[in-house]
Amino acid sequence: MGLFNKSKDYSNAFIRKGEEAYYHQALTELESGKVNKGVYAKALAKSSGDDAKTQSLYLKYRVQSIADEGAIEVLKQKEREEYEASLPQGDSWLVKLWNFIISMILVAIALLFIISFLD
Repeated sequence: MGLFNKSKDYSNAFIRKGEEAYYHQALTELESGKVNKGVYAKALAKSSGDDAKTQSLYLKYRVQSIADEGAIEVLKQKEREEYEASLPQGDSWLVKLWNFIISMILVAIALLFIISFLD
């Protein structure tokens, strides 16, 4: 039986590909020296000064940090959507009244303008 013939949850493939992208980002940061200082400090503290272990832990912690940032953004978006859904839909009666009054004023101005040309 081939690799693709097995019935399984393919959502795990998306998770793995996402993790690969996170590891790629973390490694790029490490190689460029543009690291997240908080995450690097945590890795340094846990590694007892061992450079190889610091780098390894940085990758591990930074991947989790990137995933957390994504999760926070998803939660923020969900909260925004829930807040917007809780707002009243459509114009309130007061807004409709105000729009009607403004419309009538504009009609009156237009009529005065037309009358002034007729004289």
